[in-house]
Amino acid sequence: SPRSPPPGGGLNYRIVLADAWGMGVVPGTFAEQILGALTAGVLAVGAEGELTAINSAAKRILGCPDADSSAALGRDCRQVLAAQPEVARLLLEGLGRKSPISRAELSLAGGTIGFTLYPIRDASDRSQGAALIFRDLAPIERADEQERLLERLAALGQMAADLAHAIRNPLAGMEVLAGLLRRRLRS
Repeated sequence: SPRSPPPGGGLNYRIVLADAWGMGVVPGTFAEQILGALTAGVLAVGAEGELTAINSAAKRILGCPDADSSAALGRDCRQVLAAQPEVARLLLEGLGRKSPISRAELSLAGGTIGFTLYPIRDASDRSQGAALIFRDLAPIERADEQERLLERLAALGQMAADLAHAIRNPLAGMEVLAGLLRRRLRS
């Protein structure tokens, strides 16, 4: 059964993000509902590298939408994330860190994720776990690519307009001269 938070604790981001007191994310709890509502992927491991939290966004972004969260919890993150070993390595690296890695990127087989890695430490500064919060950067990259394409098309359109203007100017002058010549020849 879940243990109570330590004295002076309470609901804080550590309960939501990771196995701060050996609890994991208990199915049907408020913490699980919060994790399920997030559009960012959330993964957390305990001090031994066992998976303590995985939300639906994480499963979708990492390409394992059918993974059963309850069966994955408590298992070694390297087994659960075998298809994404870079993510498991990152989580395990977080166990030894004292400070977060913020706003970093990681290239995966299915694309790139932007992430922040939080080491979870107790009051004695012992590692209790790590939490990884991440987003799929593919939609952002596609939007940037589309913006660059629009800029190139706008530049191409401007170049075509400049070229048409450059061709029309001398032609307009020639047309005026031809009209003057025609009038002189008639008179």
